[in-house]
Amino acid sequence: MTAPSGGDAGQEPRTSLHLDWRTAPPELWSNRFGACEEADVKKVGTALSALHEGERQRAFAILAEIVTNAPDTYVWSYQEENGLYVKLWDLHEFMALVAGHRNHRFEAEGDIMWVPSAYPRAFYHMAFMAVEARNHDLAMHCLNEALAMEPDQPLLYCEMALVHSRTGDHERALELYDQSLTMRRGFAPPGVRARAMRGRGVELIELHRLHEAEQSLRDSLRLDPESEIAQNELTYIERLRQGGRAAPLDIKRTDGSDSDENRL
Repeated sequence: MTAPSGGDAGQEPRTSLHLDWRTAPPELWSNRFGACEEADVKKVGTALSALHEGERQRAFAILAEIVTNAPDTYVWSYQEENGLYVKLWDLHEFMALVAGHRNHRFEAEGDIMWVPSAYPRAFYHMAFMAVEARNHDLAMHCLNEALAMEPDQPLLYCEMALVHSRTGDHERALELYDQSLTMRRGFAPPGVRARAMRGRGVELIELHRLHEAEQSLRDSLRLDPESEIAQNELTYIERLRQGGRAAPLDIKRTDGSDSDENRL
C-alpha cells in the first residue's frame, strides 16, 4: 500500500474504511441479468432477519431468488487507481484484512475499500439451512457454488467440514478444517479461525487423537475464551482419558458445529 499524497514517507501507510458501496466502480456490480448486487446485498439482510425470526421458509425463498442473479464470472476483488476494492461479508472480515495488510500478510496498492458481498453469502446461508434440515446434498451443492465464486472463503470450508462430520467422514472434515485455516491469505477473522480450530478438535476426538484434539481446542480458546463448545469438548476429553464411554456427536455432545449465532 502506498502512502497518501502529501503524507510523510516515513509514516505508516493509511488504510481507509469505506462502507458505502456506491463509491465502488460499477464493474463490480454488473452481472449477466443487468441487475445490481447492491440490491441483492440488502435482500440477503432481509433473508437473515427472517431466519432470525424463525421464518425459515421465507428466508430460503429470498436467498434462492438472490442466487439466480449470480454472474457467470464473479469478481470479489478489483484494483483501481485509488485502491483495492474487495467484496467482504462483514466488518470482522474487513478489520482482519486491514490487520493482515499491516502485518504484511496481504498486499494492496493504495487504500482498501470494502464492498458488501451478496452471492457467496446467499449460497452459504442456503447451505446452513440445508445442513440444519439434514439435506446434505443440497448443502454441498450450495457450498460448491459459493466456492466457485470465492474459493478462499474459510467459512465455506468450515460449513463443508460440518457436512462431512455429520455424515461420518471425519477424516475429510478434518482436512477441510485444516484448509480453512490457510485460507484468505492470512486475513481470516479471529472468530472464524476459532471456529475452525474447535471443529478440528472435535474431528480429532472422533479419530481418537486426543492429544492433538486438546491442543486444537486450547488454541481456539486463545481466540475465543468464552466458547462453551471448546470447554465442553475439553471436559469430554478428560472423561475419555478416565475411562468414560464415548458419546455420539448427535446425542450427548456438541455435534461439531457452532451455535446458529456463530455460523450466521
